[in-house]
Amino acid sequence: MQKILLIGQGSLGEYIKNQAILKNYKIVGTFNDSKKPNCLFLNICEINSIEKIVKNVNPDYIINCASSGDVDYLESHPEIAFNVNSLGAENIAKISHENKIRLIHISTDSVFDGIKGNFKETDSPNPVNIYGKSKYEGEKNILKICNDFIIIRTNFYGLYSTRKYFFNWILDNIKKNQSFLGFDDVIFTPLDVSTLSKMIILSLNINFNGILHFSSDTPISKYNFIKNTLNFFELKNSLKKGSIESAQSLALRPKNTSLNNEKSKEFIKIQIPSYNDWFKQNKDLINRYLNN
Repeated sequence: MQKILLIGQGSLGEYIKNQAILKNYKIVGTFNDSKKPNCLFLNICEINSIEKIVKNVNPDYIINCASSGDVDYLESHPEIAFNVNSLGAENIAKISHENKIRLIHISTDSVFDGIKGNFKETDSPNPVNIYGKSKYEGEKNILKICNDFIIIRTNFYGLYSTRKYFFNWILDNIKKNQSFLGFDDVIFTPLDVSTLSKMIILSLNINFNGILHFSSDTPISKYNFIKNTLNFFELKNSLKKGSIESAQSLALRPKNTSLNNEKSKEFIKIQIPSYNDWFKQNKDLINRYLNN
């Protein structure tokens, strides 16, 4: 049985772990909190910590989901961003390369400036905030060190127990009967987390090294994503259209980070559900969340 070392068993990591088990992999999860159950403690900023765990686990693959992603916080704490997202990625890349372990690294659409959208893997990154810059530095470190790897750029949505992500925020505002402000000038191509986790597991054994974009097929604004959610569930919450220009955020946000996924479809043969298809598939789960 092939073995995966999962670095960062957070919200995405939990889905990946479940998918790996379904596909008959043995998977060992790690987290940067020693109190998290069923996980080994790992600090990716300490290369000796990674080396020790890799020696003990002896994995065939490493999937790196570890990331620091609080965009506004990182803008004023760049040392944390670059320690985790850049140095951490470099440390993992070094150990993966030295031990001849295939590395799957999860990056972000935020490496792009958002000026044109429909970004391909060959487009040059130009991040506009510290988070994006630190993730791009992490990518460059992997490209420099590794020869058996995939860097996956993505943006994803789903329902999480941590309650701190975009779709949870939408549902929590619905539960509180609060009005919405949706940005109609922020465009993205988010992929549902279930499909993303399946694609990540499939990517372990494809004949490809380099960068791939895992995304939905259809770009959508944050405003329309919220509107679709409200319409699908026949909810009457007030939704207002706004611009990211009016947001009082510390960090700049790129406006259009939609990704072109044509290249990834050459290697990963999987049906990508539309947003409404995903709502249908998860209708009972979402309704339970709304009613609790």
